[in-house]
Amino acid sequence: ERIADHLLANGVIVPPCKAGDMVYKVSFVHKNVIPLNVEGFICNLASWKVHCTHLIPSWIGNQKEHIYISFSSFGKTAFLTNAEAETALKERERK
Repeated sequence: ERIADHLLANGVIVPPCKAGDMVYKVSFVHKNVIPLNVEGFICNLASWKVHCTHLIPSWIGNQKEHIYISFSSFGKTAFLTNAEAETALKERERK
């Protein structure tokens, strides 16, 4: 993890967003846009991912759902603005 932190801190790896940002994931199956809070970044052997959470209200209190989005998904199924996500969803529905 320290190597990953070093790579991020020195600009070797440039994430698509910052911790604390909101990003928007399109669910083409459910035909909706899910706003997500960016918690940070993780790296495994295959790829870099953005670690996000989404609060799900439930009868036992809000539950945090953890979602991991590949950097390469930005612009395809994950977006930096809600407007971009809604546009992608509408374009997919037209096809």
